[in-house]
Amino acid sequence: MRAHTRVKGMRQRGRDDTTRLHGWANFALVFDCETTTDLREDLTFLWWRFCELKGDAYVCQREGVVHADTLDAAYVNIIETFARGRRADVEDGCPSDILVESRTTFVDGNFWDALRMGAVIVTFNAPFDLSRLALEFPRAQSKNTGWAMVLWKYQDKPDKLKPKLRIKPKDSRAAFINLAGGDPTIGAERSRTR
Repeated sequence: MRAHTRVKGMRQRGRDDTTRLHGWANFALVFDCETTTDLREDLTFLWWRFCELKGDAYVCQREGVVHADTLDAAYVNIIETFARGRRADVEDGCPSDILVESRTTFVDGNFWDALRMGAVIVTFNAPFDLSRLALEFPRAQSKNTGWAMVLWKYQDKPDKLKPKLRIKPKDSRAAFINLAGGDPTIGAERSRTR
């Protein structure tokens, strides 16, 4: 997602402020990944916020940090210690603890729930950040259709009940990102009962 910022309360030329937010998602999942410094750039951790649109602003409802499934236990301990010593920057009445979870728990839980709710997913560089969550990258079904990312597996194979993320480049600076396949109405329960 590319964003154009503007000063809060400032009117846009030629547009009525009352229609400015029409069509915006009710929820947003915002995250940024940190990776290893080698050529693979594997996920080490990511920080996320789940926000709800209230009035003309997204307000944080939950905040957390996600570590790679294979991250060394000593580093996981550092993340947990950091999170315990801080209060989440959330709206009053929301959980004030910073949630610490693994990549698998996040993708099966908060990320999946956000997708099912129709939340907009916001990252600095979406193809890169989303690919840090992926387990594998299957070949495209047809030529020039971009590539897919498997985020969920079931019995060591791509989960057929959950979608793949599909990225199709538009040009050198933009891409179309969507979900391909799966059935979001029945895939949630299986991932939580494994």
